[in-house]
Amino acid sequence: MKTLKIQCVMQRRWVVVLGLMPLAAGCGSEPPEPAPISGPAALRDDPDVYKPPPARNPLPPKPRKVIAPPPLPGVKKKSDAPPPLPADLDRWTEQDFAQARARDDRRLVAAVQRRAENPRGTAEEAAMLAALLQPSAAGKAGAAARLSQATLVCAVTAALGANRTTAARQTLVQLVRGEIPVTGRQAAEADALRALLRQDSPESDRAVVRLLTDLPPQNPFELQRQPPDVLRKNLVDVVRADGSARLRTELAQALTERSPPVAAGSVLRSLLCESHPLNREAQAILYRSELSDVKTRAALEKQLLLASREALELLLGFADLSPDGPALPARGYSALCSALWDPRLAGVLDLQHQALATLADRPGSVLLAASIPRSGMRAKLTKTLCRHWAEGPRAVRTAWLKDRGLVEPGFLAVLKSAERTNCRKHSAVRPVAPQKKTPEQEWNQWTEELVRYFCRRCHRAALARSAAAYRAGGDPKSGVRPAEGPVPPHPDSNVTAVYRCGGSEAGANRPPEFTDEPLRILYLRTEDRKRLPSLLAYYRRQVQRCTEHVLPDGYWLDALVEAKDEGRLRSIDVLLTRPRAGLSPPAGEAQELTVEILFVETGTFHE
Repeated sequence: MKTLKIQCVMQRRWVVVLGLMPLAAGCGSEPPEPAPISGPAALRDDPDVYKPPPARNPLPPKPRKVIAPPPLPGVKKKSDAPPPLPADLDRWTEQDFAQARARDDRRLVAAVQRRAENPRGTAEEAAMLAALLQPSAAGKAGAAARLSQATLVCAVTAALGANRTTAARQTLVQLVRGEIPVTGRQAAEADALRALLRQDSPESDRAVVRLLTDLPPQNPFELQRQPPDVLRKNLVDVVRADGSARLRTELAQALTERSPPVAAGSVLRSLLCESHPLNREAQAILYRSELSDVKTRAALEKQLLLASREALELLLGFADLSPDGPALPARGYSALCSALWDPRLAGVLDLQHQALATLADRPGSVLLAASIPRSGMRAKLTKTLCRHWAEGPRAVRTAWLKDRGLVEPGFLAVLKSAERTNCRKHSAVRPVAPQKKTPEQEWNQWTEELVRYFCRRCHRAALARSAAAYRAGGDPKSGVRPAEGPVPPHPDSNVTAVYRCGGSEAGANRPPEFTDEPLRILYLRTEDRKRLPSLLAYYRRQVQRCTEHVLPDGYWLDALVEAKDEGRLRSIDVLLTRPRAGLSPPAGEAQELTVEILFVETGTFHE
C-alpha cells in the first residue's frame, strides 16, 4: 500500500514537469532533461494513463530564407511586366497600339490621331485600326469610358480614311452599314462616310454610291441600328455638305442607268436638283435622261440656265464682272462645259422644241438652247425660230429680260439667219418702227438689245483688264491697240477700249479646249467729236451689204457674212450713237459720237 502511494506522488510530479516544459521553451531556455522515472514501464507506455497536455498559444514557425542562385553570365533576368510603350508616338508599332488598347492607355487616341496625320498606307495598319474598334478588355465602365470609346472611334475612322487601302475602305463601309458595333453609332456612321468622301477617289465614290442606293434592310431584332430610310437621309446630309462634283455625277449616272429603290431615288433626286454649283454636271445628266419626268426636267431647267451662264462667264472672261462672281472655280469648269454642252443635250432640246405649240410653252428651254455654243445646236435652234417666227419673240424675250441670262455670242448669228430666211428683205434703210410692232420688228428689237448687251459686257471686260494692268504697274493702254479686223476704225478715231476672245491676237482671252467649235469675238470702241454724216458714210463703205437701222440715238449697221470656203459665219454690228438720245445738232456740225464695233465669228451651222 505504501509503495502504491509513492508511485502516485511520483506520477503527479512528472505531470507538473511536463506542463512546465513548453513555458520554458517559449522563454528561450532549453527544457531540462526529465529525471529518470522509476516504476513500472507499463505506466509510461499506456496511453490511457499518460496523456501529455496540449500546447498553449503555439508560435508560428519562422519562415525559411531561400537564397536564389546567382544568374548565369550572358542571360538576362526575365520580368513578368511588359516593357513600357515608347514616349514618341510616331515610333509606335502595330503591336504597341494593341498593347495600349489592352492597357487602356490614355495616349492611344493621340497616337491614332498622329497616324491619321502621317499614315503609312499599309494593310497591317488598316488591320490594326480595325482591331481598335473592338470593345476594350480593360473593363472600364461609366460615362467617362463611353466618351473615351466614342473619341477613339472618331480618331480611328479618320485614320482609316487616310490609310486609303482597300481593307480600310471596306472597314469604313462596314461602319456605315452598321455591321460593326461601336459606341455612338450614328456619329460613327457619319464620320465613316466623311472619311470616305475625303479620299476623293473613284473607288471611294463608287463605294458611297453603292451605300446610298443599296442599303441593307433592317432586321427587326437589331434595335440599335437605324432604319434604312433614316440612315440614308443622314448620309445624304453628309453628302450635301462634303460631296464632290464627281460623286454627284456618279449618283446621277446611277439613277439613270439602274432603278434604285423608290425611297432612295426620291431622296437622291431631290439632292441633285438643288441649286448647288457642284450639282451642275449631275443635273445635265438627269435632264437629258429618258427616266426623268416632266416635273424633274422643269426643276432642272432653271439650274441648267444658271450653270450655262456661269460657264459662259468664264469662257468669255466676264467672270470677274459678275456681282456675286461664279460659284464654280475657273479650273474646274471644263468638265461642266463638256457635260452641259454635250450634243446629246442638244438633241433632247430639239425634240422638246419640235413638240412645242408656241414658244410660250417652254421659253426656258429655248433660252437654254441659246446658251449652248455649238454649231449643231445653232442649226436646230434656227429651224425652231423659223417655225415660230410669226408669233414673235415676246415670251422668250420676256424670260430673258426677267433673268438677264447670258446667251452665247453665236445666238446673234442665229437671229440674223432666221430673219433673213423668213423676211427676204434687203432694203437699205428701215424707218423707226410704228407704235404697233410686227413680229419682224419685235425680232429686230430683241437683236438690237442683245447687240447692246454684248457691247456693254465687252466694254466692262476691257476696262477691267486695263485696271488690272494698271494695278500690276503696267501700261493700262497696252491692250487698247486697234486690232486687225474686218471693220477697221476711222483713221482719226480715239480708240478707248478693245476686247478680244479667241483667235491669235496678242492678249486675247482664249476659250478652253473643251470643243473644236471655232469662236472669235472682237469688240472695239472709239469716242470722238466728229460729223455724223461723214462717219456714217465711212462705216457704210466698210460694212458692205449691211442692213441699216435708224435708232433714237443714232444708227445701227448689221451684217451676216458667210465664208463658205473657210467654213465660217461672221456677224458684224456697228453702233454709232450720241451721248443723249433725241438731241441732234444741226446738219454739218461736229458732235460727240461713240462708235462700237462688235464682230463675232463662228463655224457654219451644221447638224
